Amino acid sequence: MDEYLKILGLSGEVSVSQIKKAYRQMAKIYHPDINKSPNAHELFLLINEAYIFLINYKAGKYNEPKPNANKNDDFSYEEWIKKEKARAKAKAAYHAKQKYEVFINSKTYKSAMLVNVFSDYVFLSLALIMIIVPFVMLFERGLDTKSPLTTIIVMFFSILVGSVMTFFIVRYNNFMWKKIKYLSNKLFKKNYVS
Repeated sequence: MDEYLKILGLSGEVSVSQIKKAYRQMAKIYHPDINKSPNAHELFLLINEAYIFLINYKAGKYNEPKPNANKNDDFSYEEWIKKEKARAKAKAAYHAKQKYEVFINSKTYKSAMLVNVFSDYVFLSLALIMIIVPFVMLFERGLDTKSPLTTIIVMFFSILVGSVMTFFIVRYNNFMWKKIKYLSNKLFKKNYVS
């Protein structure tokens, strides 16, 4: 299992959302329609194989291997893992044959994308709350008369952390960043044209 984690650039104990996010990022880079290097197809196969195996492992499909009815005495865990890896590899080969447009419309890609977008918006909401709440509390309650400096320091750090979180979330979310670049280019061009 560690070899599959390394393929996706992960290590240690990981969650399903981390696996999906890493898979999505790697698949975008190494999909044969996008990456023209000679080994892109093989790398894409490995990425898909790793993703399929790890997701099935996390879903509990690999926790309790069942011996084959014909080979009750000769059953080994290593043989079973080998068969499951071969099954994951076959499914990965199927995904690798897809064109990029078909791939990004696949259920696998969409589920990974949904988890990533949802987590981005949750953290963006938390970051904006960290920025807005100190101002709202200041206007409603005013400065604490016993320790105004403490109130100001707490507000400053809350706003600072919220701002840094907002920057990184927006910067590393391609959809949001493209929207911001588009709007800023549109505004920038209007200022110089008129």
